[in-house]
Amino acid sequence: MSRHILSILALSGLAPAALADGDHAIHQDGAVLSSESGAVAASFDILAAHAHRAANRVTFHMTMRGAAGADTPEPAGALGGAPVHSYVWPTSLDPAAVGFEGESGILALAATSHPDFDDTPLVDENLDGDPANDGLIWHSH
Repeated sequence: MSRHILSILALSGLAPAALADGDHAIHQDGAVLSSESGAVAASFDILAAHAHRAANRVTFHMTMRGAAGADTPEPAGALGGAPVHSYVWPTSLDPAAVGFEGESGILALAATSHPDFDDTPLVDENLDGDPANDGLIWHSH
């Protein structure tokens, strides 16, 4: 079985950068562990999750049964009913820590892919000359 990790770094709660590396969650002390599930696509079958903080940097780890981010949704061709794939890490931070109204819900970090809409239409993340088609690229929220 191949095990891969999706790790997200959040600097002081600001926009994080997604990285794939060999520092698997399954090897972290205190990781939350889960058994394999054949009913879940391998790229979404979470075997372990862990987050740790060093000063103002938080590192989020997930170990998947398959390759994290390998699957992306098929475009629907319209915003209404558009599919979205995400990996989500709920936190215990108050939403006020990043500028939202205090005690207003659960603050979470998400890595997501949504091909039918691009939430950064002025930036050409995939460098193909079209700044309005980058929603499929895995990115953080």
